[in-house]
Amino acid sequence: MKPTLFIAAIVTLAAATGPLPATAEDFQTGEVNLGVNQLNVDTDSSKFLEYRDVPSGVVAPYFRLFGQKGDFRYDFLGSNIRQDDQRYRVKLGNDKIRVEGDYNEIPHRFGNDGHTLLQETSEGVWQLSNTLQVAFQGAITAAPRPSVNYAFLSKLVGPSLDAANHVDLKLERERGNVAVRLTPTKAFDVRVTYFHERRVGDRSASGTSFGFGNVVELPETVHYVTQDFGAEAQYNGSWGVVRAGLHYNWFNNGIESLSFDNPFRVTDSTDASAYTAPGSGSIGGPSHGLMALPPDNKAWVGNVGATFKLHEPTRTRLNVDASYGDFTQDQSPFIPYTTNTAITPTSNPAAPFVAANPANLPAQHLDGKIKRTSFAATFTSRPADKLSVNARFRLYETTNDTTRLSFPGYTRFDGVWEAIPRISVPYDYKNQRFDATANYDFGEVTLEAGYRHTGFDRSYRETEKTKENAFVAAAILRGGSWALLRASYEKGTRGYEGLEIERSEDGSQVKPGAPANLLAIPAEGGGPVIEKTYASFGCGGSPCNIRFDQAHKKFDKIGANLQLTPGNGNATFAVGYFRTNDDYDQSRYGLLSAKYDTVTVEADWSPGEKTSVYAFYTYEKQVDAQRGRQSGAAVSFTTLDDWTSNVNDKTNSFGAGGKFTLKPEKWYLDHFGRYQEVNGNNDIASPTGGAPELARRPLKVGITGIPAYDDTKIWTLNAELRYQFAKAWTFGLGGFYEEYTISDSNSLVNQHYVPGSFFLVANDGDYKAKVGYVRVSYRW
Repeated sequence: MKPTLFIAAIVTLAAATGPLPATAEDFQTGEVNLGVNQLNVDTDSSKFLEYRDVPSGVVAPYFRLFGQKGDFRYDFLGSNIRQDDQRYRVKLGNDKIRVEGDYNEIPHRFGNDGHTLLQETSEGVWQLSNTLQVAFQGAITAAPRPSVNYAFLSKLVGPSLDAANHVDLKLERERGNVAVRLTPTKAFDVRVTYFHERRVGDRSASGTSFGFGNVVELPETVHYVTQDFGAEAQYNGSWGVVRAGLHYNWFNNGIESLSFDNPFRVTDSTDASAYTAPGSGSIGGPSHGLMALPPDNKAWVGNVGATFKLHEPTRTRLNVDASYGDFTQDQSPFIPYTTNTAITPTSNPAAPFVAANPANLPAQHLDGKIKRTSFAATFTSRPADKLSVNARFRLYETTNDTTRLSFPGYTRFDGVWEAIPRISVPYDYKNQRFDATANYDFGEVTLEAGYRHTGFDRSYRETEKTKENAFVAAAILRGGSWALLRASYEKGTRGYEGLEIERSEDGSQVKPGAPANLLAIPAEGGGPVIEKTYASFGCGGSPCNIRFDQAHKKFDKIGANLQLTPGNGNATFAVGYFRTNDDYDQSRYGLLSAKYDTVTVEADWSPGEKTSVYAFYTYEKQVDAQRGRQSGAAVSFTTLDDWTSNVNDKTNSFGAGGKFTLKPEKWYLDHFGRYQEVNGNNDIASPTGGAPELARRPLKVGITGIPAYDDTKIWTLNAELRYQFAKAWTFGLGGFYEEYTISDSNSLVNQHYVPGSFFLVANDGDYKAKVGYVRVSYRW
């Protein structure tokens, strides 16, 4: 939906309302800004323009026209006209009928100037020239098998990568919505809405793969539309409010699958080790791969609710809301087991059919069905002048009625048929939350106490239920009219019930075997192998590890906020502190603890009408600890194979700015500056002689941490000087400087081919940008 068509539709709809009586004073006012930008950026990093557009040349940053004629009111607004981040808003109507519309384009640039051997020949189809595929396959086939290693492959693909295709990872989001609101009486209100979003482009890189030795990073092509049509009504009475609504939402994907060529094969081939190709063990595999993309789907969601005024003297209110949703997905056909036509009973006796034939699938469509129900109730009352109570309850449940499908096996990386029967797992869950608080006002001090309970019932997860209980206390202290302090503390625990690891570990296995995740099951009754393993873990009879969203934990939170407004109120100062601490006290492996601290300081001062300044500072610290064990085909029995990871992230942000009237009705100056630094560190350790340490010895380095762990810095400085040279005209001169640097272990990889992987190496790194501009503004 382009902006011209969008605005035309709004105007047409507004015209259909007919003439309106002239009972109010007419007026019209507006503003138009025009200017010229000059942009200088030292690199082609996508980070600078990740969510915005800063063009060089003539620009139209802003316009607005609003006014009233009789009872008819109108408001047109636009920003960044004709840019990639342009936005338009329209409001029309009177007290009886109102029409609102909004159109917004949002760019998202993930990375610039990526390199790839493949080329997108049509949407969602990435191909390599047959000539190059034939040459690569021929060279690998002719070489002695032991020589097919990284050095050989890197030399083979190097010249072609030097002349590779360039691709930018970016997409454009076009969002539009229209709302028509009818208010025939003061008590009755109806609203009809339509939402439309279109996304086109390339999502951030997708790790398509032909095996452990052949990963090909590619853009994921995006071309889909999401739409929603809804109607809502509300009636207001002296007793309260009743409301209801119905929405229909549908999603259409113009690209059902992503197809990509194998750089090293032009003909299909299979053998028992093809998932490791190309290498000394195999040079087999498919000529191309296929990956399903998000399918078309739709949903109906209805809701009803009411607010009841139960007792006006005590301001007692009861608010209830209920909703029901029906979500279905049965449009897109399944892709076959594999693209590899060589996988047949002749080539692989374990495959009872030609795996590349979609007719061999147990079903052609998913027939996905999910029902969602929710109910929420809130009760508030002030039974006494100084006492108030609040209680809330929320129930949210998803019921997955999708039919379970059994598969006789699967194809590993499109290279090898694995006769391991699998079955689909329709996950669902139910969540309940209840909390209640009461507070009493003692004058300068208000005390508050409360309780919170959260419960989860899950299917196909390790635990049947988790329950979380917490107690909350808070105090508010007032120091006259100029000081306010609020402090709070929360403490609680979470536990689980009905632990059966096979719900998750073997839930997708038609014929479950011994659980692979021995860390998460009790030792008793598991047999001598499991008991021996547990003896090495040192877990006793309890599970060593359960996924962190279900594991037993203790937690506490503390927070305080102080606000000061001394003197005549032209200055304010605020400082806040918040800390949360999660202790997974029964987990020996997995996530063991997580802590988060933040400190904020803010101040502003307005000594007079001509001056206003402000400043802020934020400190954040995040620490978490994990432990794991490295195993191969069999679970390790030695603590030497353990490893630990301790992450420590610190963020410092500060900024300051001000607005100054240098000469009333003539000269104005605005400026702002901000600096943020993120310093992350991942301290990794493992005992000498264990599998992790031994694997590092050939590299002549031991177990080391990652000091460059998402370390970033960003400076932003901007200023604008404005001169009002006539009553309606203003001239502005301004600009901004921005500098961004990143040092991260992932960003240090700048090779397009490394052992086993092709990388795009798109640029989303450091940049220095300078922008200067002049503006002319006319107001009437």
